[in-house]
Amino acid sequence: MLFIDGSWLHANLTELARAFGRSADFQIDFGKLAKVLTAEIEQQHGVGPVDLVRSHYFGSYADRYDLRDEMAARRRMSFFHALKEEFGYEVDAFPTYFHGRRLRASDRDPDDTFAPREKCVDVALSVRALRYAYMPGVMDLALFVIGDRDFVPLLQELRRMGKRVAIASIEGSCADALWDPADNERVRDGGVIWLNDLASRIELRGDRRRPQRRPKPEEGYGLTPGLVPHPLVVDENGDTVETAEAQGMLRGTIKNIIWDRGYGFIAAEDGRDYFFHANALEESLPFEDIQPEMSVLFEVKTGPTPGRAGAARAVYRNPEGGRAALGSHDDHEDDEEVIDEDVIDEDDDVDADPDDEFEMEPDVENDRDLIRS
Repeated sequence: MLFIDGSWLHANLTELARAFGRSADFQIDFGKLAKVLTAEIEQQHGVGPVDLVRSHYFGSYADRYDLRDEMAARRRMSFFHALKEEFGYEVDAFPTYFHGRRLRASDRDPDDTFAPREKCVDVALSVRALRYAYMPGVMDLALFVIGDRDFVPLLQELRRMGKRVAIASIEGSCADALWDPADNERVRDGGVIWLNDLASRIELRGDRRRPQRRPKPEEGYGLTPGLVPHPLVVDENGDTVETAEAQGMLRGTIKNIIWDRGYGFIAAEDGRDYFFHANALEESLPFEDIQPEMSVLFEVKTGPTPGRAGAARAVYRNPEGGRAALGSHDDHEDDEEVIDEDVIDEDDDVDADPDDEFEMEPDVENDRDLIRS
């Protein structure tokens, strides 16, 4: 899983741009970021393929500010929306109160000593990482995009629990305890991944094609019985590709649950079985709440093959309830033999231009600050 301290990244983005020889208009492509970091982990640790289960972004937004900064505040919230809807990130954002003041210090009275205080971001990141670490079979390696020393106790505890820890940071903006070559604090496995070295690969470029927008819930996405069109996937070259991962939505019922391993199987209405992992469940459906015969809706990640169940993601309770209309299903003598537990992925990040979701007025649509987070 990927955990990004968005507030730290936002504050130090100019340092990354400077190291890359760019001006302040350097922007990160958050669709590529997760993929590039995953590839670095595979190379550094000599393992693969590594499946990114989930990407988390933790940040803050302005609250109780001067109304003259309404547009800037709206752009910030639009950025969070784009991270979630276009890139598949789990976003946790917390308010920073300005008590009626302007957002920029340069716009405030020179005699005003007010300094906005961000709350909860670091704690929320730590709590979420520990929560997943304590869930059996959910997370093997935690990758953090951070730079503050405050995370040292978290990283040490995760390693004591037997989890691998990797750190990606920015040279010149990273605490000594995190990048120390001797790793005297014992906070990581392997060397630090420097974003400075990856800048050309994670830069947001304006010439990439945009994927189709994900239908909104009010448009029926995920609620129509049977298959529902799924957004197309855009590859590295900007071409759309139709894969098994884009087959759409299905209804089904929980067939069986392997409680101690954190996964189970769904008998779908297409007559086939689909494997699901605990981290494939939506937050509204905790793993401990699922029961056999429960009616669910889910996205098809990969289709079944002979002797092997398919894979499900984005599993949630069917609001219509009841038992799905099921046909005959594949029988597996040993369910644990027809899945590969190392191939578990919750969210396939899609390369996209975040401006698709911003819906800003024309005069600010291309504002460079939109994605600088």
